[in-house]
Amino acid sequence: MRLAIRTAFVTAAAAASALGLGVASANAAGWTATPTGAFTASSSNVSMADGSISAKCSSTASGTLQDSSNIGTISSISFPQSSCSSAVGSPTVTATTPWQLEAVSYDSSSGVTTGYIDDIKASVSLLGCNFTVSGSAGATYTNGSGTLAVATDSSHGLKVTSASGLLCTGLISVGDSVSFTADYAVSTSGGAPVISES
Repeated sequence: MRLAIRTAFVTAAAAASALGLGVASANAAGWTATPTGAFTASSSNVSMADGSISAKCSSTASGTLQDSSNIGTISSISFPQSSCSSAVGSPTVTATTPWQLEAVSYDSSSGVTTGYIDDIKASVSLLGCNFTVSGSAGATYTNGSGTLAVATDSSHGLKVTSASGLLCTGLISVGDSVSFTADYAVSTSGGAPVISES
């Protein structure tokens, strides 16, 4: 989730912001995370699917928050195999980090930040099919509940970038779209963080 807006050229940044684009930069837009620093997150309802092949897992993550539109970095995220299930067995999901947390817009009336998670990369192994995925996923963070809701959408999606193994044939192919949804409870040493834009 890169939530930063680079301000090398003010007009370019303004145009990108008007289009709802996350542009990397210093904290020109006034993004604030309270507190900054280390965070942890957990989810019990991760769902991933490629066509008819779907899996459900639990997940834990950790990283850091900062005052920037690149509001945070996920430095570690895991999906324990013991928590994963599918119709054809328990997949092994291994993430390649860092993933970036990007903030795009903030609704002060609801305390909801809308953005996305960028630089997502992961490898999946399931009964003789090994494949990798990469891309981004849409995300919202709600201050009141401390919930980071993740869901791929038309603007931010994941694609299969490699696939090998007999089980992949006819089921998992390079270029396939992969859905990813989850609700993560986010916490810091001071409780759930508060993210805002001024």
